[in-house]
Amino acid sequence: MQKTKVTPFQIPYLQLPVKDPVRSAEFYQNIFGMEFSFPYNPEDGAAYMMYRDNLAVGLVECEEVPSFDFVNVKGERQAVLAFEIRDIHTFYGKLQNQGIFTEEITFKPGGGYNCKSS
Repeated sequence: MQKTKVTPFQIPYLQLPVKDPVRSAEFYQNIFGMEFSFPYNPEDGAAYMMYRDNLAVGLVECEEVPSFDFVNVKGERQAVLAFEIRDIHTFYGKLQNQGIFTEEITFKPGGGYNCKSS
């Protein structure tokens, strides 16, 4: 019988700064199939979405949204948050059809296909 490893902590949610929680929630619903963790209340200043029943994403309203990328020591731009997409070409088309700006798909050896959205 295999033992289940128990960790002393968990990461229950991530909070992302956004300009418009409602518009951002619609994006996460339409693109990733997330649902509200609980009903949205504008007075909260945030919308909380659930991903696969185990991770909540707080979309917190902010006047200024910081950059979610940085440059590593090799001079390569890196994302703070990345999503792995099973069929990136279909996903890319879905983004384009919804008018969501993305860079062209590129291929990085050892890293696969990717695209960035703003």
